[in-house]
Amino acid sequence: MNGKNAIGLSMTATTIFTRASQWLRMMKTKLLVVFLWSFTGASLIVKSYWLLYIQNPVLIEHVMVFTHVGKWVPRLFWTDYIIIIIASLVAGAVLVDLKDVLFSWIASIFLILISSTLYMFLFVWFSLGAGAHFASLGVANIMVSWVLFYVMVNVFWMYFPVVLFFSLLISLIGSFLRSRFSPSM
Repeated sequence: MNGKNAIGLSMTATTIFTRASQWLRMMKTKLLVVFLWSFTGASLIVKSYWLLYIQNPVLIEHVMVFTHVGKWVPRLFWTDYIIIIIASLVAGAVLVDLKDVLFSWIASIFLILISSTLYMFLFVWFSLGAGAHFASLGVANIMVSWVLFYVMVNVFWMYFPVVLFFSLLISLIGSFLRSRFSPSM
């Protein structure tokens, strides 16, 4: 590589880095809101899912990943809904612009579903021993996708439709209240 190409390449990398850092400075509040909103929702889902196994040791004993027994289905508690409502209200009030609220809500929904599903899959597969159990039966490579699927179904049903609907509605209400009572923004 000659010197001229190396200088052009480094200038391009510097330009890309400069533009990326400027974009991050402009978007830091929105990104922080999306991250905290997602973290709040995902941590509530993980907490509820984790508590289900702690409160029902029979699920751990029999390596139950999915069941239709009502008391063994993971679900959010009323305090979790209140925390989600408060987080959505604050997110909407911070973002104000309806476009920002909508795109941040979409981003946080995907982050919540992906991160909580991944965390709970790792919890079920490694901590609860589903991986070791299925490996001892010789079907671990087949069951890994099924365990991931059932964890995803459990997480999805914890979040759908109530949390999806109310988090969007409450964030829009927060945006409206902020724009109504603080019109200078």
